[in-house]
Amino acid sequence: MVNVRSVPHTPHAHIDDSDQFNDPAGWNAASYEAHPVDELEPLEVVPNEYRERALDCMALLKAVDECMARARDPRLAWVGISTVLDLDSTRGTSLVELAHQMGCSEDALSNSRARFRILSGLDPSSGRSAPWV
Repeated sequence: MVNVRSVPHTPHAHIDDSDQFNDPAGWNAASYEAHPVDELEPLEVVPNEYRERALDCMALLKAVDECMARARDPRLAWVGISTVLDLDSTRGTSLVELAHQMGCSEDALSNSRARFRILSGLDPSSGRSAPWV
């Protein structure tokens, strides 16, 4: 058992202050070298339904982020997104009722929905609110 009181405390005594240690280019975690087999026998990206759905979800998430980042009224933008995606927070509530609750016009909410549909690429004529419905 080590007597802690007998060991002098020197802050950061274990850190190497040399320039080489502080250079991220010298760290193994910061470098990657391709393996020659990757060039000889490259792996094909085999499309499958799971991968396609995952890419669709990432694109949808990017559209949500872009819509929220551009919005002058983020609350209105979120409610528009929620109604388009048929999320639980707005499911079952009419656009008129939502607009009244938010203190805006139904047209403002409809415009918010339209902006998100354009950004997300969701087809309004499909009859489905969300791609997974």
